[in-house]
Amino acid sequence: TINKRRTATTNNLIRELNPLIRGWANYHRYVSAKQTFSFIDSHIWRALWRWAKRRHHDKSSTWIKEKYFMRKGGRDWVFGTKLTQLLSAVKTKIIRHIKVKCNFNPYETCNPKSE
Repeated sequence: TINKRRTATTNNLIRELNPLIRGWANYHRYVSAKQTFSFIDSHIWRALWRWAKRRHHDKSSTWIKEKYFMRKGGRDWVFGTKLTQLLSAVKTKIIRHIKVKCNFNPYETCNPKSE
């Protein structure tokens, strides 16, 4: 997505990426995926850094950081503007599956001692 949007503005790129990141992270939040989320965030950061360097190849790294990345809360290097920021997959809360007890299923009869 980032490579296809080489000339997109920062806000438009964030509007394209946020639903993808949110959807992917929500789909995978039921498994133990914090390490994978961290890997994905770093991969996205590298792609955004290349995108910014490609747009401003004649500018310094400090200038690019100040233009496209900001400090938000305790995080540094957050891609965004004052209006919108890129979501972080690591911030997605992991939710564990809870086994459904047989007493809650009206269609199944079960032995209460087997639980």
